[in-house]
Amino acid sequence: MTPEELSDRIEIDDLVTRFALAVDTKDFDLLDTVFTPDAELDYSQPAGAHGRYSEMKAWITASMTPFEMVQHLIVNRLIELAGDTARCRSYLYNPLAIRDADGELHRYVVGGTYDDRCVRTPDGWRIAERTHQILWTEGDVVAP
Repeated sequence: MTPEELSDRIEIDDLVTRFALAVDTKDFDLLDTVFTPDAELDYSQPAGAHGRYSEMKAWITASMTPFEMVQHLIVNRLIELAGDTARCRSYLYNPLAIRDADGELHRYVVGGTYDDRCVRTPDGWRIAERTHQILWTEGDVVAP
C-alpha cells in the first residue's frame, strides 16, 4: 500500500468516526464535515427516511435529539479505495436510552451496517451516499 493509500484509509476511518461523534454529542453541524451537500442518505429501512443530506440533516437531528443517551460504536470497517472514490462498509452497534411520557427510562440496542460511497473533495473525504440497514434490535423499543 502506498503512503497516499494509507493516508486515505485513515481519513475515511476518521470520517466515519466523526459521524458517530456528531450524532452522539448532538453536534449536528459537525455532520456538514461528514457528508457532501448533495449526498444521498437512505435510512428508509425499516421506518426511517431517504433523501438528500440537506433534508436528512433535519431528520437526523429530530430523530436523535429526544434520546438521553446515544452511543454509535461503528466497527469492522472495510474500505476499498479506487482513486478519488471509495466504498466503506461498517458495522454498527448502537445502544440508546429514552424516557417515555411517564418518565420511565427505556433502553434498547440497534445492530446494523452502513454502506458508504466516499469521495475526495477539496475539503477532504466526504460521504456522498449512505445506506443504513438495521439487522437486529434488542430491548424496550420506544419511538421518540
